[in-house]
Amino acid sequence: KEFWKQLAWPDIIGSYNLVVKLIDCICSGAVYYAQLTQQKLQDTGYYEDSAPFRMSDEMCVAMNDLEYVRRTLSLLPDELQVEAVLDAVRAAGDLSTQWRDNIQGLLDSATHQLHSDISLIINRIGVKMRPALKKAMFHLAWSPDSLPTSDAISPLLEYLDSHLIALNAALLPRNFERVLSLVWDTCVTEL
Repeated sequence: KEFWKQLAWPDIIGSYNLVVKLIDCICSGAVYYAQLTQQKLQDTGYYEDSAPFRMSDEMCVAMNDLEYVRRTLSLLPDELQVEAVLDAVRAAGDLSTQWRDNIQGLLDSATHQLHSDISLIINRIGVKMRPALKKAMFHLAWSPDSLPTSDAISPLLEYLDSHLIALNAALLPRNFERVLSLVWDTCVTEL
């Protein structure tokens, strides 16, 4: 953003190629960062560990960092004034949509990759939580009628409280919503 402002390219139509190259470099860097983040989690054993779910700083930081990068990519068109460049190209007589499609394709591809990497981390949370949730849901579903509902649901609520409170404190709101949705789906599936 700062580079582009300081560059202050005088020919707005001619700046299209520079904008595309800049967006391509930023998107490539974002995807590379996501790969490094995934590799770091892989190296720490996050994906191989079959132990029950335990929140880790590495997992939360990785997920939050990828979300920050994804958000930054979504702001890129405004920060680089892409619409002004595309309007100038269109005003020069080129009504082709390939200009917009090219830029949007770069951004969509990188954003999709970041979202996939975030989902990969979140899905692993579901895999690790599933056995404990399955057990709690089984006890809830098969508890005797004589047992008060509050006692039957207590193990599930205690498990969810202990983990969701910690995740809510450590994750960005959007990432916590994603985790919460996964936990909900897991609970419903295990009913």
